[in-house]
Amino acid sequence: MELKWSPGNIVGLLEKRGFFKEFNNVDCAFCRGSGEKPKGSRCSVCGGSGKVSVQPPILECVYCNGRGEEKTRSNVTCTVCRGKGYVSIKEPVETCSKCGGKGVEPHSKLPCIVCRGKGVITIKGK
Repeated sequence: MELKWSPGNIVGLLEKRGFFKEFNNVDCAFCRGSGEKPKGSRCSVCGGSGKVSVQPPILECVYCNGRGEEKTRSNVTCTVCRGKGYVSIKEPVETCSKCGGKGVEPHSKLPCIVCRGKGVITIKGK
């Protein structure tokens, strides 16, 4: 199933997963926009600003569910989004057939090797 962006109308999986066309400056997911992680220390992802830049179009990271951490409260940045909580994509996209859009290898907890943990793949030649 091909997923396309149309102005004012977001369709299918992208609507459920937080697809944004215009935004490129978003709150840091790792520190949740506070600029500190752990408390009292400067966030290693955003450098203490609380904002990160991601090249649009962007999609919420499915591997960490937009948290920016490998596991909840682990203080280890997500290997897919590098702690930002969002990943850049190239349109047009479709759901990854190997992981079913989950971003995780079917028989392990590692990021999917086909979509690199994004859950979607770019359709070539369209």
